[in-house]
Amino acid sequence: MMLEARATLAWAKRKELYDQMQVMIAEEAGTIIPAYISNVDAITDKLKGLAPNPLGGMMGYAFAEYVWLAA
Repeated sequence: MMLEARATLAWAKRKELYDQMQVMIAEEAGTIIPAYISNVDAITDKLKGLAPNPLGGMMGYAFAEYVWLAA
């Protein structure tokens, strides 16, 4: 339908095709919910107190409460 709509020069027919596609999407398509998770894990000899935690990256996102940098 998209290819047909793009190739159609008649505005009314083109609108009808796009309307039909919109109805199909609204009534029959699934839903995509994007999730963007950006974790950066790093380690250095100066970092002290960091231990693995099964709750998530960097000690369950509570690493700032438990780590320190050596002088």
